[in-house]
Amino acid sequence: MLNLIIILLFSVHSFVAPRNLNPGSRIIDGELVDISQVPYQVAILFEGKQVCGGSLISTTKVLTANHCWTDETNRNLSEYSVRVGSTDWEKGGQEIYASAVDLYDVPEGEVYLNYDIAVITLKSAVNVSNAIPIQLDDADRVYVDGEVVTISGWGLPFSPFEPIPPNVTIGKYPLSVINSTVVSCGDSSDSPDTILCIRQNGGGICYGDSGGPAVINGKLAGIVSSGICGSEKYPGAYTKISAFREWIRQHAGV
Repeated sequence: MLNLIIILLFSVHSFVAPRNLNPGSRIIDGELVDISQVPYQVAILFEGKQVCGGSLISTTKVLTANHCWTDETNRNLSEYSVRVGSTDWEKGGQEIYASAVDLYDVPEGEVYLNYDIAVITLKSAVNVSNAIPIQLDDADRVYVDGEVVTISGWGLPFSPFEPIPPNVTIGKYPLSVINSTVVSCGDSSDSPDTILCIRQNGGGICYGDSGGPAVINGKLAGIVSSGICGSEKYPGAYTKISAFREWIRQHAGV
């Protein structure tokens, strides 16, 4: 089934939002939230624009999605920064530039979205009160259908397949959260053990949420990877933290 939902959730700035958007609805069917409620959430900026989300896992390391680093932008590491400790991705908190990025080395012939994980090293340590690293799930963690997951981000709060009027750009939406549940990914032959599937039911992740956190019982369980915005049929696909614990230790020290 996963081969049907490879729609990346990288922030695409050509998409625009309907003017009649309900101001209380963010992500898709999410609720507005203050950064103090999700202090591990970070905004990843490229040339000053929010392109992805991420999770603070130490004072100098951020976890995000591999696909947030395109061939073009990867040649311009100096243009990447991370904003921590702020509800608003454009201001407040602390903006710190990236000094390095480690991408998972995808095995030859494999689908890279099955290994959609990256570690950003920051040029300086985080030192604001509203930015707190999150603990990671253990390598032996087994997920059960129905477990509650908290997802957060600044992504589109509507499906981009709706009619979209001009002149209202994306990347301007407040931080929001939605609770969902773990769900089976379907046929095991199509579902690698590196993927965690999370139910959508018309709400959930969309463009701009890539790389952001999925949290279960206060620990980081997944990284937003791909999906169909707000699909009622297909779940969202998340990089499963437990499948990459040793790699994270090697590259982030946690």
